[in-house]
Amino acid sequence: MIKLVKVFILLALSIVNINYYAYALTCGIPGKDGVATVSGSVNTYYTPSGSGSLSSGTTVLNLSAGVGPTALSTGDLVLVMQMQDSSGSLEGNFEYAQVASVSGGTVNLASGLINSYAQSFGASSLQTYQVIRVPQYSSATISGTVSPPAWTVNTATGLGFGGVFVIDVAGTLTMSGTVNASGRGFRGAFGINGSGNRAGGLFTDANYTPNLAAMNGALKGEGTNGVSNQLFDGTINPVVYTSGLYAVGTAGQAANGNAGGGGNDGEPVAGINQYNSGGGGGSNAGAGGRGGNSWSLDNSAGGFGGNALVNSST
Repeated sequence: MIKLVKVFILLALSIVNINYYAYALTCGIPGKDGVATVSGSVNTYYTPSGSGSLSSGTTVLNLSAGVGPTALSTGDLVLVMQMQDSSGSLEGNFEYAQVASVSGGTVNLASGLINSYAQSFGASSLQTYQVIRVPQYSSATISGTVSPPAWTVNTATGLGFGGVFVIDVAGTLTMSGTVNASGRGFRGAFGINGSGNRAGGLFTDANYTPNLAAMNGALKGEGTNGVSNQLFDGTINPVVYTSGLYAVGTAGQAANGNAGGGGNDGEPVAGINQYNSGGGGGSNAGAGGRGGNSWSLDNSAGGFGGNALVNSST
């Protein structure tokens, strides 16, 4: 069908390989939520119940309890988005779909999904997707600061949600406030103050399995391909993962997908982690920045920036 002329705001630090043509075959109900002054967090986020993988053409979503202000109901618009896929084939897939009916955790769609979505959590593999309720305003004013909850992946189940703000406005959208998703997407690695040496190690080592008790380098960040052992979420304690890790090794200066590589010690065999270097920056449409050289020795031990990811219509 012809898409109605309306405004979509979609802001996520973790969107890649976006399919701009992946709209559901039926629309929601434009203006269903009326006139609104939008502030804070307005979306409700759902994760799949059980394994939850979805095939193209499916019309049924089995979802866990939502996180957000408004539960799903008939006529709602949802955004289905694949956030991560260690296989490299699904990440960034997304589409809008209309809710036909809701019964407990079972959501029936008005038409079949265009894409496939996968949820899995293995020792060295991770696939995450989320389903987001999209408010449908007849008109709206952005007031104060609008910000989504930070992206997070449950360390036990591998279910992830957050990092995305999206609304549908049929009429006028007035931007008198701020939309801010800074620090709400994929997370950087947690700093480790190790003092060990890596036998046979080179400051240019790209990928290796770290010894966290005697670390002399840094971990990679989180990205489209998975998570690292310890991630930073803004507190003094790391978020620790033992599953969903990069298969090639979670330390080393090589980027993995759009995640920045970790900075190595400038002299890993004998440096006792004193010749620190910078970690690589994460990427989106452009590549992340390269981490700075090691202290004192000034060699190129810094992490590589995340790889640029090209938006795709397929």
